[in-house]
Amino acid sequence: MYDPFMSNYGPLTPENNEKLSDVLSGIYNAGFSTGVIIGPLIGSYLTIWLDYGKMNDIMGFFGIGFGIVHLLFVYIPKRMALKNKIIAPSSPIKAVGGDQGDFEFLKKSLNEHPNTTENNDI
Repeated sequence: MYDPFMSNYGPLTPENNEKLSDVLSGIYNAGFSTGVIIGPLIGSYLTIWLDYGKMNDIMGFFGIGFGIVHLLFVYIPKRMALKNKIIAPSSPIKAVGGDQGDFEFLKKSLNEHPNTTENNDI
């Protein structure tokens, strides 16, 4: 999601960061709501059709399969990239090296936030 966003909106600024957060929040909430509606319907019919024990076996295999796919395509490539310190320039994990220049945007955005007080009194 990060790379297509960068190609459409450019580098992250406080305004673009808010747009990215809005898009990601909308996608998450849409998927969650769809699962809440469709999941019990499909799950109940499959449980009646297949029997409860078989349905548990199938869900277990789906869980194991998802874990294997995640391990092979997400976790292992990230670990290898961090180990070899080969990180794509458009990757959102560019502050791994601890370079202070990477945190300048964060400091600037925190200082410009309208709800912060200058003397930090609460």
